[in-house]
Amino acid sequence: MRFDIEWKTNGAIITFNGQAKSGDLLEANFQLYKSEDYDQCDWTLWDMSEVQDFDISPREAKYSAVTDNATASLSKLSKVILIAKKQEIIETFWEYASVMRHMGNTWEFKVFPDLLSATQWLKAP
Repeated sequence: MRFDIEWKTNGAIITFNGQAKSGDLLEANFQLYKSEDYDQCDWTLWDMSEVQDFDISPREAKYSAVTDNATASLSKLSKVILIAKKQEIIETFWEYASVMRHMGNTWEFKVFPDLLSATQWLKAP
């Protein structure tokens, strides 16, 4: 796999290293959904800060949004965080967030340049 999932007390960190290709996003989501730990997730943090080769299409991001929105009522997830530096990754994330909002999803979406900033935001009251 091109990603690792680290489960936290109330969330999950999904880390991609080197590559993020078509199908990887869907596989990562499938791995999240099938875990019993997902039921306790308030947030997911997608760390793509080390991705050099990004090949996830806007269509795949939209498909992920539709899938995530369909499962939203089954989870307590409320925050989706991206760590990235590459503009194309950030733009694809905002496309995903836009589709989610268009479908009426109320999750909070944030982008940070590093893990420290993201975890500080998660810990803030």
